[in-house]
Order: sequence, then C-alpha cells, then structure tokens
Amino acid sequence: DGAVASLGNATLAFSWLYDVQQAGSYIAYARKYYSPLNVTFLPGGDSFDGEPLVMQGRALCAETDPTTSAAANNAGASVVLVGAQYQVNPFCVMSLHKKLPMNEPKDLIGKTVGYGPNMAVPWFAWLEVNKIKSKVKSLLTTRDASILTSGGCDAYVGWVTSDVLGLVCKGQHVDWLMFGNTGLKLFDLTYCVSKAALNNANKRAQIVALLKGEIRGWQVEMKNQKLGLD
Repeated sequence: DGAVASLGNATLAFSWLYDVQQAGSYIAYARKYYSPLNVTFLPGGDSFDGEPLVMQGRALCAETDPTTSAAANNAGASVVLVGAQYQVNPFCVMSLHKKLPMNEPKDLIGKTVGYGPNMAVPWFAWLEVNKIKSKVKSLLTTRDASILTSGGCDAYVGWVTSDVLGLVCKGQHVDWLMFGNTGLKLFDLTYCVSKAALNNANKRAQIVALLKGEIRGWQVEMKNQKLGLD
C-alpha cells in the first residue's frame, strides 16, 4: 500500500536450515504479509546461536528457545522473547526400541546419549530437572539421528517432529520421551529480540510488523499445509 510508509529492511534468523519448518514465514513473504516491512531470512544450522545475532544487530529477530535466551541473559545479553511458534516444544530423547526400550528418564542411566550443539542447553536442563545428569554420558555429535542406526550411541536428543518421524519413516520402531512431559515444559522457536530494539520506536514498529506477518502466514499454513510444503 503506497499510503503506508515503509518500515525499511529487517532480518529474521531461522534456527535451522531452509526447510518446511519455516513454511509460515515463506507464505508471509510470498504474500507480502510483512508489508510495509521488507523482511529477509537468514538460515541457521547445527551450531546456530540466535541471541548474539540480535545483540549484534545482524538480525532484528531470531528463533530461539527459552533456555538459550535465559542462558544468554545470564551471560550478559539483554534479549526479550516476544512470541512463540511452538506452544509445546518438540524436544525429546529417542532410542531404537530393540536396543533400548525407554519408558522414563531413569532408563537412560548408564547410557550414552548423543546431542547436537544447538540442543546442548535444553538437554542439560532436562538432565538437571530429572536429577540424572551425573548418571548419563552425554556425547556431543552432529544433528543427525542416523547415529542411532549406526550404533554410535544408545539414545539421541532431537525433535519429535523431524528426527523421530524420519526414523519411523525408515521402518524403525522408536521410543521417545518428550521433554515437556518429563519435567521441562517450554515454548519453542521463540521470537527473540534485543531489549534495546524493543525500546526503540522504529525498531519496535518493525517487530510488530514482523510478528503480524508471521501470525498471518502461519494461520494460512495451518489451513493449507500443502501450500507451505510447496
């Protein structure tokens, strides 16, 4: 709308590589739901660290989770979470049933559990909550659940929406424990901005426009998931 003044450019940093996980954002971009803000995307990955991106001004907003943002603030950052894509986080620890039947956190005592760099903070928080941190061997690895089928570890930390489903689609019988059902109930893919941006009138207007676009994009995605997949 030419009658609406442009809010300029802003970057949204995704926590992961470009895939269907960001479907709602693609729809918002394609349909200009962010307007009058011009949004560009920055892909994440295995060692994604969103809080420094917003503190350094490299992104207006980054997808994080409450544990990493709290840790960043404890280390001197000043970030605020202004929304959440996932009302229930998809974090879980999974195992192949034939190798390690799993019904409760205590089943991991004495076992080796693989975790990727971007799962470290929630994983160790979950271990603390369940009082088994000293009784489990945590193995830093890549974000690839195939380590279970190769025998590299007894269990693996990942997402039920992708890692577990990926194994099931390959014919594996998988057991998993959701973090949210076992002591660590969190939101996830939280929209993280710097406190300074939130307190700046121009940046705050950009944040509002970004969130409005995200909401509209995800509302469309929920009604038409094939659109986001395409």
